[in-house]
Amino acid sequence: MKTHFNRFEKQVDKGLRVLAYIGGFAIMVMMFVNVADISMRYFFNRPLGSNVDITQMAMVVTVFSTLAYCGWTGGHVAVDILTELLPKSIGLLFNVFSNFIGGVLVLAIAWQSLLAAFDYAETGEVSWTLLIPQWPFLVVVAIGSLLFSLVLFFKVLRP
Repeated sequence: MKTHFNRFEKQVDKGLRVLAYIGGFAIMVMMFVNVADISMRYFFNRPLGSNVDITQMAMVVTVFSTLAYCGWTGGHVAVDILTELLPKSIGLLFNVFSNFIGGVLVLAIAWQSLLAAFDYAETGEVSWTLLIPQWPFLVVVAIGSLLFSLVLFFKVLRP
């Protein structure tokens, strides 16, 4: 049983790592677009008109494709001043409880993002300058939030 669980953990780690690379690529896109915008403004007095749209959408991809990997690897900020003072068993119980509550809240974000994506697809909501449909980015929010909630629930089962 333990080897199956370890194999499962390795597969989850690989999948979340791929998503983290996608987030890193989105950061590079933002960087290149902003450098191009600033360069064109400085040298030609003709900035890109779509800089804000691209940056906003790339930021959504960056945050929500890396969120689950950050939680999986423990890369997030954790304030453990209170749990350091508590007995180890109570600190563990506190972590389990906070991961469970966090998982429920992030799952609610995933659900509401998916509902918003359906609404945006129905109404045809688009970005300001490039007129890119916004619903796919809400799906990214929903999937990223769902994966992060699953990571938090996994940490409840295996603290």
